[in-house]
This record gives sequence, structure tokens and C-alpha cells, in this order.
Amino acid sequence: MKRIWTALLAAILLIPMTFQTQAQAAVNISVLIDGVKLYTPQAPVMIQGRVMLPMRSIFEALDATVKWNQKTQTVTAVKDGTTVILKINSKTATINNQTVALDVPAKNLKGNTMVPVRFVSESLGQKIGWNSKTKTVTVTTTNDSGGGNNTYIVPVSYVTQKDIGNAGDGRDLQVSFSKSSTESLISHYRVMIVKQSKTFSQADATRISSANYTTVYPAGSDRSQVLTSSSRDIDGDLIRDNQAYKAYVLAVGKSGGTYALSSASPSLTLTNTNSVNGATNVKASDISDNGDGRDLQVSFTRAQNESNVTNYRVFTVKTKDAANFNVAAAKSVSSQNYTTVNKTSSTNTTLSTTLSSSARDTSGELIRSGVSYTVFVLSVSSNESALASNLSSGSASITLSTGNATVPYITQVSDIADFGDGRDLRVSFNKVSNESSINSYRVFVVKDSNYSSFNLSKANSISSYNYTHVNKTGNNINNLTLASGARDVDGATIRSGVYYRVFVMAVDNNNYNNNILSAPSNSIILSSSYNVGAVTSLSVTDVNNYNDGRDLQVSFYRPSDQSNISHYQVFVVKSSNSYFDLYRANSLNSYYYTQISKNSSSNSYMTQVLNSSSRDIDGDLIRSGVSYRVYVLSVGYSSNKQCPIRLCIHHAWEQQSECKSCFYAVLDGHRQ
Repeated sequence: MKRIWTALLAAILLIPMTFQTQAQAAVNISVLIDGVKLYTPQAPVMIQGRVMLPMRSIFEALDATVKWNQKTQTVTAVKDGTTVILKINSKTATINNQTVALDVPAKNLKGNTMVPVRFVSESLGQKIGWNSKTKTVTVTTTNDSGGGNNTYIVPVSYVTQKDIGNAGDGRDLQVSFSKSSTESLISHYRVMIVKQSKTFSQADATRISSANYTTVYPAGSDRSQVLTSSSRDIDGDLIRDNQAYKAYVLAVGKSGGTYALSSASPSLTLTNTNSVNGATNVKASDISDNGDGRDLQVSFTRAQNESNVTNYRVFTVKTKDAANFNVAAAKSVSSQNYTTVNKTSSTNTTLSTTLSSSARDTSGELIRSGVSYTVFVLSVSSNESALASNLSSGSASITLSTGNATVPYITQVSDIADFGDGRDLRVSFNKVSNESSINSYRVFVVKDSNYSSFNLSKANSISSYNYTHVNKTGNNINNLTLASGARDVDGATIRSGVYYRVFVMAVDNNNYNNNILSAPSNSIILSSSYNVGAVTSLSVTDVNNYNDGRDLQVSFYRPSDQSNISHYQVFVVKSSNSYFDLYRANSLNSYYYTQISKNSSSNSYMTQVLNSSSRDIDGDLIRSGVSYRVYVLSVGYSSNKQCPIRLCIHHAWEQQSECKSCFYAVLDGHRQ
């Protein structure tokens, strides 16, 4: 890309943006690239009259390759033969080794390297404009290759995979591929890891999120790339051992919209060779109808060599979570949530165990009918430092049936109204198969925080005021709606904004000792029609090293409709605090959260760094070395005060939203 340097410098200095001289987060600036709004993790800011953006966001949006040198604090971008080098706080930059003066140097802002959008865009050959009325930067991309969007690029000719380690994650996987014969037209390559069982096309490849592939830049030769511990397959699942994968490479052209997908590599299953022998042939069977762990029988072929194996651990994992279950996850499971199977002196190569009524899955929930499970077996090493423990492949998925049930089985709990009391809760359950000795049923509503300790003994002691009596009818009970005065087992009126579980007990005709309690229902929270929208894409970042709240940056997208939102509240919760819901959030005063004002910005992405006095919900100052979860509450209001703030919760880690959400939580993040 040829330019006359004096003309370039003049263009860079044209149209100065005469605004405030310091970073202005309050100036709401939009950046449009070919008419499409650019969303960035750090909102655009104005520094000395120049709009600044995170370096990677603007470079990658302009299809430039970008490299960061932490030691020298230098960013290098390359596109179409043009090399641009910027150094943090330097008043000069270089374009193809020519020094150019900058009126605003690159800056580090809240942990983000910010670069001037005008300089970057124009030095890479793009046209830029500024609308002072709307505070909008427009970037119009140009194509200097002469090929237009129809420039033909050739896919790489081969892709191979190699297992090079024993980490049990992406660090074990090395992907090698040839350079494209049209590499001069290639912006970058995307290495995509696909489960062997999936079909994959170029159209699929162009839609994959950047979090789920690895970017490799052209180097003029064939490439070999070792993935990282955080590398994911195209489904967003962490790469792990005992899973068969194939690899593809997508070549991305310098001109927009040009792609070429390779053929698949040969299939590869990562194995940990520096580990004890693993269990194989894991099978799960449904052998009874108790509606709990007693229905689940697990068998497996024991390790071929057990000399370094202490015992086996059987993990029952919800099938929806099985793709992310690996050795590291298995080792972190509490002993209450797996079943230990000891080695035996028998010559039989197969071990078998039937779980107990109190057996739990890896999330801590009691095993029950109607839920799909996958079973894994861990061979536990007697010397972990010498030989690692080994996790088997998962069993075929199994869902325990109700069959000839000897216990009630809850088929559905649902939120059907907006009264803010028991009339919102509808329960359906299957009767026991033989009701000859059954007098009636009792429906218990238990706060989610207490359900794991609720058992038959407690159920028998609950006052009649705190459960719902149901007569037997000879049929399954469908669509039972509770009363407005219905209470949970603690005696509190059932209300919106609280997570509950439901249990059903079959009451014996003559002897209460023979009562039978169901497994718990799924968790449910009652919503209200007055709900406001939830924030989305909540993320937290460690941006400083103050050892207090100033290290914690919270970012999220605002709801599309903020008309009923007053402000936002950020709650920081220790990960060890396993229960936090809307009811508790609403009970806390401002000492325990950080308030973020709603503003009229057209930028839907909000970023807030907490302050040095920010505290978690226990009142403790935020500090390094503690693992936290973060929640954001959208706080509604009514101009006539006719509606209370009734909001509900969204769990980011479960990706579920059972109601009009306004409360959002981010995955556990360990603050260092």
C-alpha cells in the first residue's frame, strides 16, 4: 500500500476533534465500520480531542494482524504490506519504518491498550469521518488488492493433529497445516476443533465465535500451532482427553467475506500416557423405580493394571454438562457427590455398583427420575505426582424412568400467574403405581438454599399450615395450583423472587413411618409481570493491582429497553457463598453493593471499575486471592408507585432464563 507520507500525515491531522483533553467516559461515542456498529469491551473515550479504542478491537475489525509485545509495550499491526508500530505513551509511531508524529499517543486505560482510531484507520488505508452532533466516528473500508469481495482464495491442502502432552486439555493438541497457495490474499487462518461425530461446513465455520477457534497468522511457510489450556472446540466446550476430534483450518481473505475451508484432519483422541490405566466400557442401567439413586446401576471394566490404582470414583453428571467434564473437574468434585468403588481381589474384570438413595450428581443434586445423566469413572492414582489419575470416557446417556413407581414423581413445576403468592405456582406429579396403602399426598415448597437437607424425617414434622394437602384420585395429579396463602416449609408465604424446590410425599393409611418422599423438583423462581430487562454478556476483568475494588472491572450490555429501569446494582459474592438470590439482593443496603447510574448513551455496552471502598455482600472489602462471583441487578421503578420492584434471576453458568429476567450472574472468577 503506497502513500505519500506528507499527504498521510496531513490527513491524520485533519478535522481535529476539539473536546476535552482527558479521557471522557461520559462522552457517549459510537464507531461505525461500513455502517455496522463496533462493540468493544472498553467503551470509546475521547483523549485530547481524539477518539480512542481498544487496540485489538479496531485492528481486527479492519482485518489487520496484530501483535503485542508486553516487554516493550509495543503493538505491531500488519495489513496489505503496511506495517504500523505504536508504543504506549510514545508521541511518535512508524509506518513502514517511517516515523510519524502523533498528537495523542497510545494509552493504557483500565487495563486496556487504547489507540487513536483515526490514526489507525487512515494509516491502514481506510476512510474516516466524524459527526460532532451524534458523536459518531465512521470508518469506510477500502480494498487495495483489486480483487474485490470475489477474490478467490485457496484452502490449505492438509491438516494434521498430534497428541504431544499429558495435561488433559488443549495443551496436548498440536495442529499442523500447509500454507495456502494464495497466502498473499490471506488475512489469517482459524484453527477449529470439531467433535468427530459432528458434520461441519464452510457456512458453519464462518459463524463460529472467536472464543471457539485459534487464530494463526501467515508466516510464508507451513504452520504448526499448539493450543492452550483454555482452547475450546466449536461448541464452546473445553478440549479434553478421551474425546475424538477432527481439525479444520479456515483461511480468511484480506478482502471482506472471502473464506476457504480445508478438509478435515484425521480423527484424534487425546490420551494421557503419563497416567494410571483407566476404566473402560462404562455402562449405566435403570434397574428400579424408586425415583432416586437406587435406580442407577453402574458397571465398568477395571483398569488393565491396577498396581497404581487406589480405588475408583463414579461420577453421575447431567448430560447437558458432560462435554465440560474432565479430569480437573472430577478432582474438584466433593466426596458427597460421587460414589467410591473399591478394588477387589476377584479375578472378574468387571466391577458393578448400585448407587444409594442419597447419591448425588456432580452438581450436588439428588439423582432422580426424568433427568438425563452420563456416568464417568475415575481411576484414582496412588501417587498423583508420578502418575496422574485417569478419567474414563462417559457412558451412554441414561434417563431414569418412573415405570411402576413406588414414590411420587414430580413431572412439572411452573409459574402461571403474577399474583406474587402461591397462586403463581402450579405443580404436576405422578402418583405411586399402587395406591392401596396411600391415604393422600402432601406438597412441600422448600427454599432452594435448604432443599439438599430436606428429607422424610423433616417432611413428617412439618405443620399442616406449611404444606398443601392433596387427596388421591386414582390418577396422576396434573396442574395443581397452590392457594394464595400457601407457605413454604419455613412458614414464609410463597412469593416472587425466591428460588424454590418442590417435594411430594405419599402419606400411608396407617403408619406415618411408611410415608414416602419424592425427589426434589427442578429449581423454580416466580416472576412478576412488572419485571424489567436483564443485562447480558456480563463479564469481570482484573485490570489493576491495588489489592482492592479498583482491580475489578464489570462490563455488560444494557437491556434494549431501559424505560422502566432506575439504575443498576453490582453485587460481589464470595464463591464459597453458594446461595444468592433476588430476595437477598433486595434486602441488602447500599453498603454491600455498587450502584451504577443509567445514562442516555446510545452505546449499549457499559463498563465500570469498582472503587477502593467497594465491598462484597458480607461487608468485607474486595481483595486479591479471593474467588468471587458477580451479579448485576436491574432496578425498576414506577412513576405512580403502583408496582413494587419484583425482579428475577438469570444464572449465566446454566444459560437458563425461566422468566423475564433482570438479575444476571457471571461465572466464578478467581481474583489474583
